[in-house]
Amino acid sequence: ISYRAYQGEQDLDVIVRLVDDELSEPYNLYTYRYFLDDWCVELSQAYAGEIPIGVIVCKQEPHPKSSKSVPIPDRPGERRPLMRGYLAMLSTRKEYRGRGVGELFLRMSASWRCEPVDEIVLETEADNTAALAFYAKMGFVREKRLHRFYLNGKDAYRLR
Repeated sequence: ISYRAYQGEQDLDVIVRLVDDELSEPYNLYTYRYFLDDWCVELSQAYAGEIPIGVIVCKQEPHPKSSKSVPIPDRPGERRPLMRGYLAMLSTRKEYRGRGVGELFLRMSASWRCEPVDEIVLETEADNTAALAFYAKMGFVREKRLHRFYLNGKDAYRLR
């Protein structure tokens, strides 16, 4: 299994197909462009030979509901806004799950950060027991249930 960063528009069709095949939430091209045009988004892909088997899309931004700031280490007197990392999409083909692809994606995403993040959040379907178990193993906890969060009418959990 090899990993590579998003190379540009030529990768977009592969990413769209992989997410559409493996995730239940339908995304349109504008959703992908929203993430990819952001100034601090990281996207990586996993391949088994030439076959795309996984993708992760993360972004970070100042926390949208906080005016707090935190001290900057090694820069006395300076502060930065509270930063939130958002895991927008993590998808691995079913036949490659359980082989460490998602775990490595999450570890890799820690090194992509443009700025230190103070929290990472994501949502997953409330009935997706495999995803909930995976994220719990990775240290995420359920923050709240979001009723009818997805376009398909399903509930989600917000995880931190």
